Amino acid sequence: LPYYEISFQKSTQPSQFQIASGKYRCKPNPSGINGRILASEVYPHIFSIPHFRFHPSKYRMLPCDTVLALLPVGPCRYFGPATCFVAYNIANALNMNAAISVLHSMFFRYRLIRATQMSNARVRTHLLITAAVPLFLAISPHVVPFHFNTVMEVAMREHPEYNLEKYGPFGGFYPTTSPIFIINSAILYATAVALPLVIFYWRHHILKALNSSQTVFTEKTRHNSRLLLKALTVQAVMPLLCYVPAGFLYFIAQFTGYNFVFLEYLFPIFTTLPCAVDPLVTIYFITPYRVWVIQRIRASIAPIQLHNNVRSSMS
Repeated sequence: LPYYEISFQKSTQPSQFQIASGKYRCKPNPSGINGRILASEVYPHIFSIPHFRFHPSKYRMLPCDTVLALLPVGPCRYFGPATCFVAYNIANALNMNAAISVLHSMFFRYRLIRATQMSNARVRTHLLITAAVPLFLAISPHVVPFHFNTVMEVAMREHPEYNLEKYGPFGGFYPTTSPIFIINSAILYATAVALPLVIFYWRHHILKALNSSQTVFTEKTRHNSRLLLKALTVQAVMPLLCYVPAGFLYFIAQFTGYNFVFLEYLFPIFTTLPCAVDPLVTIYFITPYRVWVIQRIRASIAPIQLHNNVRSSMS
């Protein structure tokens, strides 16, 4: 069963719904909160395309000794190990960008509640600064020579019980003790832990401001802000639940030699689950998006109901 194709459809379709609802239900406002919400869904949608066409859901990630082998199990094998290696790192960078976009959404809501909304120029500056980390993740693995032959040699030597030749030429990381690999791994893992903590901190202060009797907010503003906080909180928790346990087991397997066979296949699923959940959460909690989706569903069902009523009346 090509589960990666099924996952691709299930992860991109909710994003397409959310992006379309944002386009038709929200006024263009790049510096406003709607722009931040839309960005938080555009990035996972973009991320899912290279992720499922070239990246882990079509990879078997095999940690062994001082290498991390990326074994292609889909069309990626026809493009060669270098192309797949580049796509892997780009997908990690886009994944990081998606997580940071959720942080942006909470940060701008925090500034808005405190009546200190930033100018467009300052917003762009913040976006450029936070883009530095994803760019580093995408570029840094390619500044050193590739050692794909060594990766294949070590993987086949350490796992003679596997028929690795069926994957054809494959690449990966060598050595996993290099500063770049350790730094990138630490960034990915630390981000999954740190971002939710920062978001929870801002969430606490936003709720404190909303519940304060000294602040003047309409009931609609309070209600919409709480709904948005729920959506962003769930989106922040998803990486914490998906990446941290899987990442912890990966570090054990990589640096202790303990073999978690299930992790080789399930790690891609854990890392792609937020792409499917995030847009559904946003559609559910953000009223304009939810209304737009409901209207589209009703519009598609109405002709079917009318056709059935006509047939029943004729009979």
